[in-house]
Formats: sequence, structure tokens, C-alpha cells
Amino acid sequence: GNKVCFIHEAKDGSRIKNWNHDANQFLNDAIDKFNKGIEKISKNYEIVNKYVIWIQGESDAKYGSDIIYYKENLKSIANRLKYECDIDKMFVSLTGYWLGHKDYLIRTRRIAAAQEAACNECDILCVGSKRAMTYHEEKLVIDDVHYSQEGLNILGKDLSNNIFKYQNIKEDLQIEDTINLEKEREYIKFLEEINDKYS
Repeated sequence: GNKVCFIHEAKDGSRIKNWNHDANQFLNDAIDKFNKGIEKISKNYEIVNKYVIWIQGESDAKYGSDIIYYKENLKSIANRLKYECDIDKMFVSLTGYWLGHKDYLIRTRRIAAAQEAACNECDILCVGSKRAMTYHEEKLVIDDVHYSQEGLNILGKDLSNNIFKYQNIKEDLQIEDTINLEKEREYIKFLEEINDKYS
């Protein structure tokens, strides 16, 4: 029964470094667009919650981004959105696959585990969906990476249902795994132990 307004910002094929680290600084544009949208909407409506949905990661998996770097940058993005846009929560859709590299299975699972780890470490972040990780097997893609319209609809419904659950309980969600990420979770812990030991 609530009115919902989406402010859409997408950069196709972008890696996480393009958002807040390299010369592109896509996050600056997103923050500016979001705040202008909020200003306009608030003239006619009371804004109760400000949520962000993050659907990204395939390019980082394809090109082998460092997973600790990815995790820390995702947390940094969430913190900037909290500080500069006063968001309440940022929901992360765990990445789908991009078949563009021979090690795509390992690389994708590591990015997904990094996304999950970031959500566990940052109270602004929350896993919103794990649905896209099985899209290739379910033939819900139109090429090596892009989701079909049916896939997008399924993901949208899963995200909206999970965000609605969060809205009611105001607690981070426990979403059932669609694939087993235990090895990748352990790998992240191993890397962090090494970093701690030698830093």
C-alpha cells in the first residue's frame, strides 16, 4: 500500500573501481542524481525510507578484481551513500555469472562471497537476493552475462519481497544459498588472516 519511487542509475559493464576509486567516479553522479530526486519528490510526498539496490559484480569477476579490494570498496560506497544521501539500507543482489573467462565460476563465487562478507561487516549493507547466481543454469540470460526479461522480473520480485520483509522486521535477512559459497567464504578469511599477519 505504500508508494515507491525508483531513481535509476546504471553504468553497463562497470567495475567497482569505476564507482568510487578511478577517474570515472560514477558514484558522484549517482549521489547528485539521487539527492536531486529526493529534493523533488519531497515537495509532494513524505519520504519514509531511502533504500539502495546494488546489482553489480559480473565485470569484477570477469576481470579478476581483488576480492578484499572489492569488499572494502563496497563498504565504502555504502558509507558514502549513508553520509551523503542519508540512506537507510543498501540491498545487494549477489552477482550473476559472466562466461567471458575460463575461471568464471571461481571468480564469480569469490566476488559473491566478498559481497556477502561486506554485508556482514557493514550495518548499512544487507544481502537482498541470491537469485541471479543460478540464472545461466535456468536459461534466464540472453547472452554470456545479461539477464532476460523473465530473469529481471524474477529478480525484481525476489528483491521486493525481501526488502518488504526487512521493512517489517528491520533486521538483516537470512537468505538461503542458491549455490554453496563455503570455500569462497573460507578463502576470504584466509586472505584476511594473511593481511593481518603481515600488515
